[in-house]
Amino acid sequence: MTHTGRLIVLVLALAAALAAAPPGLAQNPAAMEEGLPEEFVLPEVPLPRPTAALDAPVDRAEYVVGPDDVFALKLWGEINAALTIEVTPEGNFVLPVGGPITVVGLSIDEAAAAVRARIDEYYVDIDMTLTLIAPRELVVHVTGAVLAPGQYTATAATRVSAVIALAGGILEEGSQRTITLSGFGGRTSTADLVKYRNRGDLDANPLVMIGSQIHVPFRARSIEVVGAVNLPGTFELVEGDSLLGIVELAGGARPDANMSDVELVRFAVDDPLTYTSFSLDLTDADPARGRGVDLEDGDRVFVRAVEHWHEDARVEVIGEVVNPGTYSVAEGEDRLTDVIARAGGFTPSADLTGATLRRGASGERETAIDRAVALMEEGERGALTEEEASFLSSQRIELADQVSVDFPALFLHDDATEDVLLLDGDILDVPRALHVVRVSGAVHTPGFIQHAAAGDVDYYVDLAGGYTSDAYESRVRIVKANSGSRLKPSSKIAIEPGDTVWVPRTPDRDWWEITKEVLLVAAQVATIYLVVYTTQN
Repeated sequence: MTHTGRLIVLVLALAAALAAAPPGLAQNPAAMEEGLPEEFVLPEVPLPRPTAALDAPVDRAEYVVGPDDVFALKLWGEINAALTIEVTPEGNFVLPVGGPITVVGLSIDEAAAAVRARIDEYYVDIDMTLTLIAPRELVVHVTGAVLAPGQYTATAATRVSAVIALAGGILEEGSQRTITLSGFGGRTSTADLVKYRNRGDLDANPLVMIGSQIHVPFRARSIEVVGAVNLPGTFELVEGDSLLGIVELAGGARPDANMSDVELVRFAVDDPLTYTSFSLDLTDADPARGRGVDLEDGDRVFVRAVEHWHEDARVEVIGEVVNPGTYSVAEGEDRLTDVIARAGGFTPSADLTGATLRRGASGERETAIDRAVALMEEGERGALTEEEASFLSSQRIELADQVSVDFPALFLHDDATEDVLLLDGDILDVPRALHVVRVSGAVHTPGFIQHAAAGDVDYYVDLAGGYTSDAYESRVRIVKANSGSRLKPSSKIAIEPGDTVWVPRTPDRDWWEITKEVLLVAAQVATIYLVVYTTQN
């Protein structure tokens, strides 16, 4: 028979097979070779669409072919045709030429190879593709530690976790890592849903197959992982687990984990309060990496973090510098001059006399200072506790978080003893030079007054309207701007820009109470005198 005659026979065979095919064999568009009679051109029939949602493209090497799977077979070359082929209940492909081809249990690639071999037996110069277009539906039996054991409908592209979800999920005491999947032909596999969720391992969550049964056993052993891992917690322990594998199951070690000194704690079987501790190296430098350690039920793994790992110490520079903002520092290394240099130095209007460096202080200390200052300003010294009065006498009104730094000495006279080390959270505040002195307290018009180089306390008090009638003139103090120190006025103390002249008020006295106390004391003294006098006589 000539080559053209063989092609005509193939077309006739295709047409006859399609006309007499069972429901599983349908026709799709086919354009016959130009010049062939029109009656051999196959009619257009739309291809079916997949009926199930897929979580990923079907793996041709992994997918197991079974009854009711629907495929598209396309032929091209000297003849062009497209067929829709459904696997028969017996597990076969029925092609227009030759007998049935058994494909049940094969992968898609293996089934395509079988079809290719059949076509090559009859024809040459024809290429082909076999494509899965509709995965079959199948019944899966779910048993064991699930909420609702039973049989469920799935497709051959459904994974074990999805079918278990249909069964209500795994019970709290159920195993997540030793789930068994059995199917057609005695094929079995194990699902480990913890590996699937925590490590994205799709192989640990296999596809269901024809005749599938999923069995979820009850959990038998467990191990706890805490510390510098991404998913700390208690995990089921299964045969073959290594220490490194358990750490990876816990989401893997964090970047700050100290894997050279991982602690494994094991409790005695007969005494739950007695334990043994092992220190293990799980770094790449150790070839064993914990694999030689046999893990046991109840073990605890402690992965500690490296101390001060990449700590981001920062200081804030505000006020009169060229580039104010937040700067990173190395604690114990960077000093005040280093940060000022990085900030571009001071602006021409910077007031070094009033510059401050503040550092975090405890709330108790700050509260005590605020309370003591408020009471002193109200003239109620008697309301202070002995502890507060003693503290205020030594610290005066300096801020609890202020570091003692003489900025003019450091930056104008290069006094390196004032160049302090910086810590995380420090705040450097450089105010604008206002060239004013503040007068507060018992004066008629408290406020800011322009600084005068030769001005003394009386000068500034006069400009502030003079003393009020309740001014405690003998207790006037000069509060220095940079340190907060309260100094008694003298010719040796210069009042500088930013300083404060503080005029306290005379404490209020209850003269009637004082008189009563004096009379009471006098009466007690008189009584004692009479008793002594009477006794002697």
